[in-house]
Amino acid sequence: MKIVLLLTLVAVLCYGSLPKCAENDKQRKDLSNHIKSVRCKGPKESFVQLKVPDGFDYVKPNVVKIPQCTGLFCSEYPMKCLPTNSRTKTQKVEAFKRGADHLAICTSVEVEEHLKCACDCKNTTCKQNEKFNNEICACECDPEYKRQCQERIAAGHRVQWSKSSCACLCSHPY
Repeated sequence: MKIVLLLTLVAVLCYGSLPKCAENDKQRKDLSNHIKSVRCKGPKESFVQLKVPDGFDYVKPNVVKIPQCTGLFCSEYPMKCLPTNSRTKTQKVEAFKRGADHLAICTSVEVEEHLKCACDCKNTTCKQNEKFNNEICACECDPEYKRQCQERIAAGHRVQWSKSSCACLCSHPY
């Protein structure tokens, strides 16, 4: 696994400039093939862990093979290979509860099947004082709150901006 990650890192660093990173034609071809093999493409059959229903300890089977977006490499950092289209499938399982009676029932669990993949940001729900930034694929402090805090500082209030909480906090002299 470490070798694959190392090759992927080299491929990412060299993407678009293979002649600079590869010393000969064989290395260029190997690097090019590696980039193609880890690129975000259509879904591939992959093993997915099944969820255990509430009140139970484990299920059988505990994994299922289902199409998933698996590419490691998107040419634009920090995008990731994510599903753009998916559907929920139902998988029948036997759910077990440990204990004196070792209860087992037949039930169904849901699993997401990926139908189409693309390099994209996963737009998550940000905290109250944050906004999602597509350029970095992450939540960051809402610049409006920082601007308001800077105005309070300029007006002489004993406050300071906290990047970790995205808020204007009271300054306490120690």
